[in-house]
Amino acid sequence: MAASATIALTLPLLVLAAEVDPRIRLVELQSGGQHQAALEETRRLRGEQPDLGSAYGLCYLEGTLLEELGRLEDASEAYATCLNETPALEPWARYRLAVAQTRLGAPEIAAGVSATLLGGRPPRVLLRPAAELLASSLDRGGDCRLLAGIPVSRMPASERRLLTLSRAKCRLAAGGQDEGALELVALLEERSNDLVAFEAAERLHWLRPELEDPDEVLLLGTTFHEHRAFDRSNQLLGQIVIDLEVTSNSDFEVHYRWARSHFWQGRLEDAARHYEVLASNVNSASHSAQALYQKARSEELFSNWPAASNTFRRAYLAQPRGNFAAAALLGAMRLDWRRGLEDEALELYPVLLQIQSDRAVVARGSLFLAVSDIVQGRLDRAGEWLDDAARTSRSVALEVRYWQGRLLEARGGLDRAIEHYADVLAADPFHPLAAEAAKRLAGPPLAVHARRIAGELMRSQNPAALYRAWLLYGRSGDNAEAARQTLQGRLAADSAIRSFLTLRGVPAESWPLWNQALSDPQELTLALGLWGDAVEVVNRHFPVASPRLALTAAEGLAGSRPRRALLIAEILAQRAPGRLPEPLHPLSLREALYPRAYGDLIDSAAGRRGLDPFLVAAIMRQESRFDHQAVSAASARGLMQFVYPTAARLAASSGTPLRTPRDLEDPALAIELGAAYLAELRTLFGNERHIMVAAYNAGEPVAGLWRRYCYTNGADEYFTKVGFNETRNYLEQVLHNVAQYHDLYG
Repeated sequence: MAASATIALTLPLLVLAAEVDPRIRLVELQSGGQHQAALEETRRLRGEQPDLGSAYGLCYLEGTLLEELGRLEDASEAYATCLNETPALEPWARYRLAVAQTRLGAPEIAAGVSATLLGGRPPRVLLRPAAELLASSLDRGGDCRLLAGIPVSRMPASERRLLTLSRAKCRLAAGGQDEGALELVALLEERSNDLVAFEAAERLHWLRPELEDPDEVLLLGTTFHEHRAFDRSNQLLGQIVIDLEVTSNSDFEVHYRWARSHFWQGRLEDAARHYEVLASNVNSASHSAQALYQKARSEELFSNWPAASNTFRRAYLAQPRGNFAAAALLGAMRLDWRRGLEDEALELYPVLLQIQSDRAVVARGSLFLAVSDIVQGRLDRAGEWLDDAARTSRSVALEVRYWQGRLLEARGGLDRAIEHYADVLAADPFHPLAAEAAKRLAGPPLAVHARRIAGELMRSQNPAALYRAWLLYGRSGDNAEAARQTLQGRLAADSAIRSFLTLRGVPAESWPLWNQALSDPQELTLALGLWGDAVEVVNRHFPVASPRLALTAAEGLAGSRPRRALLIAEILAQRAPGRLPEPLHPLSLREALYPRAYGDLIDSAAGRRGLDPFLVAAIMRQESRFDHQAVSAASARGLMQFVYPTAARLAASSGTPLRTPRDLEDPALAIELGAAYLAELRTLFGNERHIMVAAYNAGEPVAGLWRRYCYTNGADEYFTKVGFNETRNYLEQVLHNVAQYHDLYG
């Protein structure tokens, strides 16, 4: 920025240094949700002190407030005025003007405004959103000639690809089939797993439904596979594998991808057959083991368990020290056990224990045997298997402790069982197994003994004992409240804990930034209370090194940048004193960690279907961390992370068909589809929340298979027998989130 512009921005602040900055009041009104009052005050200041209003960018704030109030035409006028009134904010005003025109249904104007912005070297923070806005505006009727004024080739890769796709679409629409197709192919050759690639593949497949070039067939088949469009990838890859011999890693990947497409479509017998052919035609032991392991999984899912058990054994024998050895042995042992072939299963167990390459999987085998016995009431062998699990991997320590408690309870050792359950609760009171432990402690025969032990612990002045007493009382009721207050009093004797317990945000009038010269345009927006527009400079004035200022930033960003707000809150939580239990963390921090982001949309979508809104919020927090533009490695998009085929099916059944995968970035649509899918899962699994959550992550067939591993309907048995580490971690975190939400807001 030129020196004269800097002086213009900082002079009013210096002149009024001894006075109260008028922006403080504007920030306070916005944080209190009083947008109309903030608008009136903004207009008053602009009218009475035009020079000050120009320097502070009040025209931009006025536009933002009008947009917030739904007055889009008035907002457009305010943004247009701001282009000249406050030059420092001209790029931001231009972008917001384009957004408002889009919402008003004027894509041709939005395209022109956003193209002008992109042609004039916009700030980095606006580059991506402006490119996306231009691309969508061109799709809706904007003038393709605008692309000629934009230096597309000099842009960063993601923006260059997006606008190159727009250029290819424009060429196709104008009849330039060959030129457009060449650009589409070039985009796919550069990258196949982003949204641009998916749209390019769709266009190219529509343009050339009968592909003859095998390289293009493979390119399209691979792209559709990566985006989970398995019907299309099957059709295309099938043309390749017929004539393709497996002589290299790339050949194996093509065949393997084709078999996986059948697997994910639910064509399990076809998948098993393809995996068998693949395993029989490779020279690599690791590839053979991989193909056989996936064949066994296919057989397991279509209920051919004898064949699956045999194939799991073959996968192990193909490479006894390979990546799939432990999982294959566990798969065979598990199926034999559930088929009633205990002797055969127990022959595999000592072999499994000897595997050193994946100790976490080995420990799951020990837990499977122990839990199966405990829930069926057989108590003579389970203790040894639990000891094996504990020795094998520390990753299962909490599960082992819980099931040791179950075993002790079944044997009549109630006091020791309560001690184990209390350990689980103290380790993480929001863990799914902690919830199961709390249920057991609250019912007969443990409740009376738990209250007695809690009373004994209350006589101690040791914070750890007091914490367990509070947990054993169930954290509610007079006795629990007395335990909590005593515990908190003891902890507060530590100055570090006392300081953390009183953590609060900084009121606007005390923000340090009022005493600084603000020269960056984003600093101007921050001083107006527009946190979402100032994300790159927030840490400069609200650093995480200052807990109170950092919490202020988390609270300010929660409405517009919830993912960034959550990150700041997590950093603060990690700095909590180690002796302070999580349920005693300051309420403001816990609410920042588990916010009611998109709360109205969630409540509405969940309420219409009779769902727990906290379950929807918990899944959203885990899936996208409240980022409506989140994209996973598997091409899942949006707040609820749907792949496009699944989203398209759900949208069509609800009467709101999708146009492109980018539609999933609309929070209202994403939440609606998420609630619709959860309602489907509830119908399928009888409102068993733990299975619904597992199915959301791993798919309905696999979640149903894990239920067949179980002898009871208990959520504890199901949790421990979930077959994928990723899904067990997901289930743990989502149910943890649900428990936190209920504890905070329920």
